[in-house]
Formats: sequence, C-alpha cells, structure tokens
Amino acid sequence: MGQIYQYRCHDCRKKVSFSLGCGMMYPSICRETEEAIASGELGQRLKDAFESCEFPLVCPCNQMYLCPDCGHWEVFRDYSVYSPADIETAKASFEETGRKPFVLDWEVEEGKIICVGSYSPECPECGSEMHLSPKNKKGNLDANFLRCPRCESTNASVNPIGYYD
Repeated sequence: MGQIYQYRCHDCRKKVSFSLGCGMMYPSICRETEEAIASGELGQRLKDAFESCEFPLVCPCNQMYLCPDCGHWEVFRDYSVYSPADIETAKASFEETGRKPFVLDWEVEEGKIICVGSYSPECPECGSEMHLSPKNKKGNLDANFLRCPRCESTNASVNPIGYYD
C-alpha cells in the first residue's frame, strides 16, 4: 500500500500532493523492474550490481529524491538492487512460497538486506545526481529539506492525507 502526502509551504501557501510507496501492482512491478535492470535498460551499473548477486532483490516503490546542488525535489521509482544477508534462508523461503522477500527499511537498517547498487536519478533541473530525501527521527519525510518550488522557502510541512492501492 502506498501513502499520499501533501507538501504545504507556510510562507506562500503552495501545495503539492504526491504519492510514496507502491500499490497492489507491486509483484508485477518487481518483475518488470528486474527484467529492465537485467537487460541494461536502467544502466550498466545497476545491471552489474544485479548480476553480481546470487539472489537479487528490488523494491521499486516511489521515493522522494532531492538534488543536493539545486534543491529540486521529485518522486521517482527506486530502482536500487539489494541482496539478502542470509541468501540460503531467502532461497528456501522463495522455494516454499514462490515469492521473493520484500525489501523493508528496517531490514536494510539492521543489515538483514544489503543495498548492492543504489539508484540515483538525474535531476531534471540541473542534471546532477539526486539522492533520497532525508527522513526525520520518526522515519518520515523531512520537510525542512524541501525548498518551496514557488518561493524557495524551507518553512513547510509534509503531511499524510491518504492511502492508495
């Protein structure tokens, strides 16, 4: 399930709605993403990372990316490549269920799943490499890093306003 958010600038009142996460098409999007990475459609670096894994995983959910150079922010699908730390357990689970494990943030933080090739989209404004937007202490998107697209203020909030499938 994905979540819908609304960015709101407190200075000029600009509002921007966006969706993060993924919906019920997640399994088919994972298969499409694996095929695109394996074919090189998403670049040689990700293809090499995918091929280097004995049991590669993807988590093609919508994420907020931020340009460190110009401050532009935008939602892109995350095409990073992951590998389970315990490959044998992951393989056994896959054989039993027919489904690859999900890539969950807490498992990455705890080292149970390892990022072997991170995705960095090109900024559509300046061409620099974008990075995942920082999160606050609660693990939510931090509005302090998002400049208003209208007035460039950082006096803003980001709040969840709904869910989608």
